[in-house]
Amino acid sequence: MRSPLHETKSQGEDAASGQHILSQEKLRVFASSLEPWVQSCRCIPCETDEVCFSYRCRCSFQIVHGDMKSDGHLRYAVRQNHEPVCITAFPVANLRIQRSMWNVLALFNDPEEQFGQLKQSLTSATFSTSWDETMCVVTLHYMNPVSDESAWETEAQNMCQRLELAQLTGRSRKRILRTRNEGTTIICDTIWMERVGSNWNVSLEKTLTSSDRIAVHYNKPEDAFYHPNSRAMCNALEWMLSRIVLIVADLETLTPRLLEMYCGCGAHTIPLAKTGLLSKILAIELDERLVRACQQNILLNGIDSELIDMVSQDAGKWSQRCKSSFDILLVDPPRQGLDESVCKMATGGDFQHMLYISCGRDALVRDLERLGGSFAVENCTLLDLFPTTGAVESLVHLKRKIR
Repeated sequence: MRSPLHETKSQGEDAASGQHILSQEKLRVFASSLEPWVQSCRCIPCETDEVCFSYRCRCSFQIVHGDMKSDGHLRYAVRQNHEPVCITAFPVANLRIQRSMWNVLALFNDPEEQFGQLKQSLTSATFSTSWDETMCVVTLHYMNPVSDESAWETEAQNMCQRLELAQLTGRSRKRILRTRNEGTTIICDTIWMERVGSNWNVSLEKTLTSSDRIAVHYNKPEDAFYHPNSRAMCNALEWMLSRIVLIVADLETLTPRLLEMYCGCGAHTIPLAKTGLLSKILAIELDERLVRACQQNILLNGIDSELIDMVSQDAGKWSQRCKSSFDILLVDPPRQGLDESVCKMATGGDFQHMLYISCGRDALVRDLERLGGSFAVENCTLLDLFPTTGAVESLVHLKRKIR
């Protein structure tokens, strides 16, 4: 069976020349675009060309079917200007996805292999891995329902075994097939964190030297959102935990209360709870899949149920009736930014500090203007969210102005 992993990696390395310089320039330009709302930014670009690639742990591709006039092979494509463009390499995917995606295609295009049901009316494929790349899940999307489900399952089991996939899922309208009939696949991950003075270190590897290092375990539903770049995720978490240390030192109360909106599966909630710095966390999330995942992760990590409360509701609607008192507000909204009612809640409430994680510049600037009458930017740190693209993650700490 053909496995073009080495070929794909070398193509990525050829393309990588000077990418870390471009990463530095991208963040510099982005920082200048935030003036006058932010006076100065700390930038964390990619340090080397190598880390500009092999980082994405979730990738989707359109499937293009060749006709009989050509070789008849299936190919991956990405959309550009609303048209599919076939690709021969995708070096931003992590190595597990690169290996799996090309091996799946090699099996499909090998005339000696029997994967007719898996290929029939196939329109796209999604590859998802754990942050540490130990688990890989493949989802095949179909235009029409599978005609022979028994044959599909046999072929899918064969592919899973040969490619060491945790699960292969087939999706069509109103029908989902899985190699393991256990419902949504759960992707498992562990991160490690330790406090060093007023700073926190976060790593995917158990290499932190302190005996006080803390393990944080996650169960993440494969079909719901989780951070697709583990490096950026760890950097953002280090920033957040370190800011919390400074905030606690600034506040008169020794154990402040935190309100978290758009909490997802608890990627931030669980580490925050494990710092021992907070007396209460109220976490808000709309997606029921992520609410269940966060609740499971609270149990998985042995966190006292009195420390974290979960609310399943839209952040904007919940903020309109918020009556509780909190010291810190943490928000990690989608690209469109904060609901206006969330901004009104922030400015009119008792929050002394606000941590804002943003992946959209225009929405961030709009929200900083809304918040500017009550809050001043204390710190802004920029991460290269998706190297080789224009995406930047902004980490902003705002402190309430003296009334």
